[in-house]
Amino acid sequence: MRQKTTLHCPCGEFLRGADEDELVAVAQAHLTKEHPDLDYSRDEILMFAL
Repeated sequence: MRQKTTLHCPCGEFLRGADEDELVAVAQAHLTKEHPDLDYSRDEILMFAL
């Protein structure tokens, strides 16, 4: 199964990681900084990822 390594946030940010673990970390950091009222699990983040 192909790793999901990119995610396009509805705010316009394009997030990328070397692998799924890094993408989740990048997405969680982005959420903390830009969208502190939102909280998504690893599975939810990967559901939106490409």
